[in-house]
Amino acid sequence: MNDLIAVTDYSSLIDQVFDGLDIRDATRYEYKIRIKHFLRFVSTTGMNVNTFLEYKRSLEADQSYSIASKNKFLTCARIFLRECHRLGLLPRDITTNVKSFRQSSQHKLNGLNDADVYLICQWVKNHPDKLREHALLSLLLFQGIRTAELCQIRRGDVNLDDQTLFILGKGRDDREKVYLHPEAVRALRTYIDSKGFTDTDYMFTAQKQTSGHLVKLTPRGLRYIVKSIFTEIGIEKNVHGFRHYFTTKLIKSMPGNLTTVAQFTRHKSLSMLQVYNDSVLQENDLPTFYATFDDIAWPSEGYHSFQYVKH
Repeated sequence: MNDLIAVTDYSSLIDQVFDGLDIRDATRYEYKIRIKHFLRFVSTTGMNVNTFLEYKRSLEADQSYSIASKNKFLTCARIFLRECHRLGLLPRDITTNVKSFRQSSQHKLNGLNDADVYLICQWVKNHPDKLREHALLSLLLFQGIRTAELCQIRRGDVNLDDQTLFILGKGRDDREKVYLHPEAVRALRTYIDSKGFTDTDYMFTAQKQTSGHLVKLTPRGLRYIVKSIFTEIGIEKNVHGFRHYFTTKLIKSMPGNLTTVAQFTRHKSLSMLQVYNDSVLQENDLPTFYATFDDIAWPSEGYHSFQYVKH
């Protein structure tokens, strides 16, 4: 089938397509990274009326990605193709009638547990000179801040006297106030005192490889920092594990009060918190579930040695 688009270098369209979208800079950055997966596929198949469907089928056959990751790739490609159509680069919208993957609402990602947090605290104790990392970890652990939110923080957003922080939350157009935990205040104060910040400076930066200049830390850069620490201390999880731990711990300490929990986690809807809550309730019911079948003498070796271990 003939190509629908007269472009030999599809990567040249990345800036043209995504720079014209009304989205956050962090989202735009993630799209520009993620679309490369689709463009690698297109480079071998060409662009035809079935390309998007074929891309979905290739993702479906790829067992190296979770359904959540596959949907992110698919969504990014869908946005890219529809924008190409809007710009007149594609004669038709080839994403029509191609559905996303069906995804369970249950969290499959393993959040951090108390043992992981102990190792993280020990790492902080053993590296007293890494003040930036201390501040980053404190905001992730004690505030449950999302990666994109954290990277947007400027010095002027932090009020150590009032112990508050203004952040640009997910899906928000205006900054919202967050009350800082005392441990986060201490880590931030030490970090800020070691720097010569102005109010407009980003709190967390990284060195740009091409020029050597300091630039705003990206979500990808933050994930790399956390992954490096986790690898060092033997934790095989990712940065979102902090928010999972933060939310779960609040739900356990405030049982049945999801509205209050939402004020700290800043979930716009209680539906996602209900998923967390259901998981906590089900875990609490596991001993009863196991004991329900204790009277069945299943003929397997070591049956009576089974014990429930709370995760």
